[in-house]
Parts: sequence; structure tokens; C-alpha cells
Amino acid sequence: MKPKQMQCHYGRGFYNCFLRGRAQIDAMSLNRAELVLYDYIRSHPDERQHFEHKVRAIVAGADEAAKAVARLDSELWRYFEERRTLVPALHGAVPSSGPQRTSMKNLAEFLIRLWIQPKPAKPPADAGAARP
Repeated sequence: MKPKQMQCHYGRGFYNCFLRGRAQIDAMSLNRAELVLYDYIRSHPDERQHFEHKVRAIVAGADEAAKAVARLDSELWRYFEERRTLVPALHGAVPSSGPQRTSMKNLAEFLIRLWIQPKPAKPPADAGAARP
């Protein structure tokens, strides 16, 4: 079986990635740093397992989804900065024009969607009330 090939196109400052013959990955646009970091995590089982546990712990400890995304965004950036000095593929993912922070928000949202079961929707409060 031939492996699926990913096609990435640069536009408006972001890379949009598609699997050949399929729609965009989970309707997400990842910037170059996010894409390279995701590929790195996905291709290293120990790193993937580490981040799966981290994502689950962050989501479990957050009272709001937005807070979980913000915390994971900063954790991913911290990890990216740490690893990019050691991993050549990560080193070339962002311009070396200084210590500008690159957003990892889309990657954070994507990993949460990928590894966390969605919570069932709560029924409306008046749904169980008897109607006269």
C-alpha cells in the first residue's frame, strides 16, 4: 500500500496542508512552525506519547476550553524553542530574525480535537421539566 502524500501550500503567511485527494486536515491551517512540530511529534513515538498525556492533563485541569488551548499553546512554543536548537528540521521552521514568538494555537486546538473525546452536550435545563 502506497503511503499518502501530504501537499502543503504557502499563502497569506500560513501553510495549508492537504492529503493528496482529500480535504484539508481537519479544516485546520497550520503555520510552518506548527506543521514542522506536528510532523516531529507524530514521527517520534516517545514525543507523541508525552504530548498525548500532556494534552489530556491540561484539558482535565482546565475549567474552560480556551484556557486549555492557551496553556497548550505556550507549552508547545516552549517545547519548540527548546528542541529547535537540537533538531535541524525545527531550526529552519521559523526565520532567525530574533526571538519572535510564533503562535501554536491552531496546533493546540488540533491536538485537543485529535486526542480528546468530545464531551456530550448538556441537555437544556428546562428539557426535563414537565409541561402543563
